[in-house]
Amino acid sequence: MRWQRSNRAANCAIVCLAISLFTPFVPSAVRAASESSATDRWAFQSLVESDWDKQEQRRGRSPSSPDAIRDALERSRQLLDDLRRMPGFPDDPAAEKALERLRGESGNLDSLGEDQRLALYHRARAFSRDLALKNPLLDSRPIVFLKRRRFICQMLHEYLGYFYDYENIEGGGVFILEKPGRSLATRD
Repeated sequence: MRWQRSNRAANCAIVCLAISLFTPFVPSAVRAASESSATDRWAFQSLVESDWDKQEQRRGRSPSSPDAIRDALERSRQLLDDLRRMPGFPDDPAAEKALERLRGESGNLDSLGEDQRLALYHRARAFSRDLALKNPLLDSRPIVFLKRRRFICQMLHEYLGYFYDYENIEGGGVFILEKPGRSLATRD
């Protein structure tokens, strides 16, 4: 029984990490965005890009900084290499060409203007995001995640605490993200 609890907690932690990587954290008022109209798709893309900007701010840099672009391209390369080793991932020479094209554009970052670097950063992150969503473990499958009210200094242990309920915090629950990376629509 102890192994089952820790295994469930570990699986939950992995799912929560996947959620944080592939979907932006947004206010609940925006969760009703649908993917039907161009305006909604633009709004969803803006939320994703806003989340990317916040991630770079937490690293103490701007998304248009050369280091941010190099890191985004390196993570894309690592992700593509990892996905290639997965069973069920289709051989995709177009992805390799797209990555090489992005790396070629990043060859002389210092000569690019800030707007050009920001556009390159967003293209690199969008490429990586699209790759991640092609992962056979995530592709077109709903993701179960936990949502809890947070307290000061709370981090990943909140998800482990869901199973042990050590703080007896009210609120939250188990939700399903219907279309990961494509919509913020959830259900209980």
